[in-house]
Amino acid sequence: DAVPMFGRLMETAAARGLSFGLKLTNTFPVDVKAGELPSEEMYMAGRSLFPLTIHLARLISDEFEGKLRISFSGGAVVQNISDIYRTGIRPITMATNILKPGGYERLAQIGETIKEVKPECPEGIALERLRALDDGAGGNSLYRKGPKPLPKRHIEKELPLFSCFSAPCREGCPINQDIPAYLKAMEENDPEKAFNIILERNALPFITGTICPHHCGDKCMRNYYEESLHIRDTKLRAANEAYDKVLPALTASACPGAEKALKDRRVAVVGGGPAGLSAAYFLSRAGIFVTIFEKEDTLGGIVRHAIPEFRIPQSCIEKDISICLSHGAEVKTGTEITSVKELKDQGYTDVILCIGAEKPGDMSLEYGEAEDAVEFLKKVRSAPESVNPGKNVVVLGGGNTAMDTARAAKRLKGVEAVRLVYRRTKRYMPADEEELGAALKDGVEFMELLAPIGVKDGVLTCSVMELGEADSTGRRSPVDTGRTADIPADTVIAAVGEAVETGLYEALGTELDKKGRPVTDQNMETSVKGVYAAGDGRRGPATVVEAISDAARAAKAIAGINLDRYVDDNKTDDLKALQDKKGVICTDLTSFPDKRCLGCPSVCAVCADVCPNRANVCIELPDHDTPEILHIDGMCNECGNCAVFCPYEGAPYRDKFTLYNSRIDFENSKNNGFAVLGNDSFLLRLDGKEETVDLKGAERISAEAAAMIKAVIRDNSRLLY
Repeated sequence: DAVPMFGRLMETAAARGLSFGLKLTNTFPVDVKAGELPSEEMYMAGRSLFPLTIHLARLISDEFEGKLRISFSGGAVVQNISDIYRTGIRPITMATNILKPGGYERLAQIGETIKEVKPECPEGIALERLRALDDGAGGNSLYRKGPKPLPKRHIEKELPLFSCFSAPCREGCPINQDIPAYLKAMEENDPEKAFNIILERNALPFITGTICPHHCGDKCMRNYYEESLHIRDTKLRAANEAYDKVLPALTASACPGAEKALKDRRVAVVGGGPAGLSAAYFLSRAGIFVTIFEKEDTLGGIVRHAIPEFRIPQSCIEKDISICLSHGAEVKTGTEITSVKELKDQGYTDVILCIGAEKPGDMSLEYGEAEDAVEFLKKVRSAPESVNPGKNVVVLGGGNTAMDTARAAKRLKGVEAVRLVYRRTKRYMPADEEELGAALKDGVEFMELLAPIGVKDGVLTCSVMELGEADSTGRRSPVDTGRTADIPADTVIAAVGEAVETGLYEALGTELDKKGRPVTDQNMETSVKGVYAAGDGRRGPATVVEAISDAARAAKAIAGINLDRYVDDNKTDDLKALQDKKGVICTDLTSFPDKRCLGCPSVCAVCADVCPNRANVCIELPDHDTPEILHIDGMCNECGNCAVFCPYEGAPYRDKFTLYNSRIDFENSKNNGFAVLGNDSFLLRLDGKEETVDLKGAERISAEAAAMIKAVIRDNSRLLY
């Protein structure tokens, strides 16, 4: 309908000596489907809008043979700005891009990128170039989401009123690894320092450098630019480069002079998997006598015996075992412990149970049987040539173990097809997106919306499901359609989650939860004094880094160890270099070392960067190594953009110390903050309590609040008007 109107407008403009053009396209209305906003409609903007907008530009340009001028606002970013401009589309405007971390500073890079670029068709649109740009947009990963929802970016902490700069990557790591510190060391070409920083908190750097789900990266602020820093890869690089030099030093420093109180402690660690090895590492490093009791003939637990070789080489496991034993921990393999009392009778003052979770999960078929995934993986790891599952293998489940199982089966001789059956879609599978993608790349077929019924005569029969309405979290439950589907299945393998063997816990008499897992306090101590639980044997199936976290907590409780040696190294004094990075999107993501770290603990201020109204500002305070954030009530329209990008769960426009322009504004808000009354007095609200004070009165209530008020009045008085 619009095309004839455009033609008439072009004719009218030409008759009057004017030109007519179109602007495409600020936003695009879409339905709210999963409770994203409290409304029925929301607006698509930014990069996701680019393929639609550039295609519309092509259709219009083809219709008018490139003679209709077009202006563009639909996902222009530094990666595509030159290509858009060369087509002759101009002016190009952007909003979404500069409402992200880096803010208006992103425009500098945009300007540098296009300053030498010229439109191919100065008076119109270069049709062939526009068609090529359109043809390439649909398959470009820049504009496509992955198969799973984006991970949660915010750290699970309330936003502090003061002193909020932190490293989100550290907060997202279960062991609070000093990530900025070791990234900086690698950037300075000092792998030995980086490796020592890693080893302070991480007993298994090779394993976590290879198979860690690296949720630290989920919190990385570079996700709002291009992609997370390559944290896990950098860890492994540091470990590989420094291992031979650092390991002898660890051995030489075994059992440093410990206090007599620690010498009197003897700790038994039951289980030689990731949790047990980590516990032995931290405790022996503190000078405590430790013995690992492992029922198998070798250490390593499920990582050694079940995780496939193509995911983690044996050499990585061996190196981590060497690190964990470098401080003198004793090892007794081939020794199964059935009684904690016996260990106590042998003189062990403390016992840490790290028994894993290898009891098969409940996958009851109505008929036929499914093999357990962990047992299958163990056979493949130890003797792959002996495993013959047939031509058609079906894996039941959607977690990381299911992905490992399917990928391992795909590599077996004689297997032609591996199919993974799950009752929901890929979007709702619990597997990490990285593992899911690897399975797809290996050729595993995903059979979505199927629930297994039973297997007989080489056929797995499944109920066909469909997704019901989304709940408040956006998750959609499967609903049986009443139909069935058959899948060829010489072997069916169930990967539906392992459980914890409760025998040792029951014999101990410790309190268990409904799933048979031991109830522990924050120090991992069970209800039996002096007995701790860690790793999968406490949590159920979990990650290696979570096992390390449990072990470190137990070791802290037993030995009083402190792992904060390198905390201050997470900050840097070179603030200008960090500020210069803020507006820059990196187009080369392969170079090493990865120099993209934004230095969040030193220069965060993201709420100030992304506020379109400049309602959040940085205030420099004496004797503070980072600025404080002040929210200015009179400048804020509560758009919430600062809450979207703040690393914390909170919202700076509500949670940061606030400056009010008047008593009325103060009374109409609940934010902690102050209003200047004159005569050196202020209205001050802290923790819901309101008082009229002078500076000395404010200091008695809160030194931080008083310092902020003083800095505003003396150094930032422009903010008062």
